[in-house]
Amino acid sequence: MVLAVFAYLAVCWTSVHHVTVTLSVHTVIGPALHQFNRHDLCCAKPGCFYRPKAMACYRTVLTSMLLLMAGVEPNPGPQLMFGLLNARSIVTKGPLIHDIIISEMLDIVCVSETWITGSDPDFPECRPIQDDIVPDGYRILHTPRNQVSTNRGGGLCVDNRDNINVRSYKLQNYVMPQSFELQLLLMSPAGEPSVVIANIYKPPKSSKLQFLDELSDLLTLCGNFIGKDKFILCGDFNCPSDDSQTEIDSALQSVFDIHGLTQHVRTPTRVTPTVSNILDLIVTSSSHPSCISRVNVSDSKGISDHD
Repeated sequence: MVLAVFAYLAVCWTSVHHVTVTLSVHTVIGPALHQFNRHDLCCAKPGCFYRPKAMACYRTVLTSMLLLMAGVEPNPGPQLMFGLLNARSIVTKGPLIHDIIISEMLDIVCVSETWITGSDPDFPECRPIQDDIVPDGYRILHTPRNQVSTNRGGGLCVDNRDNINVRSYKLQNYVMPQSFELQLLLMSPAGEPSVVIANIYKPPKSSKLQFLDELSDLLTLCGNFIGKDKFILCGDFNCPSDDSQTEIDSALQSVFDIHGLTQHVRTPTRVTPTVSNILDLIVTSSSHPSCISRVNVSDSKGISDHD
């Protein structure tokens, strides 16, 4: 997931398990340069990337040559904790979700199956959620489920710290899939380039063929507007493999392959006495595989059985 936004991302979902993903994307001076005066290696305030000064001087020439000779290497950079949660109703689980956000130190969490209906942000069911699952210093953005639906389930939202600007992405109004729910978000961490997040939820009984077609269309559309290093696809895909506990549906994997994407979760995210499979996915560009260096799946805290 090459994001050019942050170097570390911990993805923690709590459907039945949570996952931690570590990325590296920034650049710093190689160790061979550490012996030189730090003043010679900086061009502005501490923390800025090196940029040659407009006026030629020996320090500019020396630093540029040293950078070319010594090379660059990944920088762990700042940390951003990113959560992915299948809640199966956040209305009744506010305190538990609030505790997860605080204990896991999440900066942003994408939620599926909120079970919230209605498009009005002041919809009565939303008010206790604002109080229960949004800690001080956080905000919430809902994409409610369809009001005409007769089935329970569905609904998406994102909960994020105030210092991370998250808003609906411009393509949201132009993409209306029928086989899955979609929340397109533009995430802008302070002082960093923006990243588009596609948070989705596919109901278990939704047509797989229609889902694959519509997902492929979404990826094609996003690819026309968004750099692959600035895109995260995540959510509850409900497309497990029939043959393996550590793989996803082969047809879904083919869609990712065609679009040059990599699915990073290799451990089951839903485990019951009779079923063990991967339902919750983190998907990013295949052209930047080194950006994710760690994925951990751990027990949740009883928020969802993920049925």
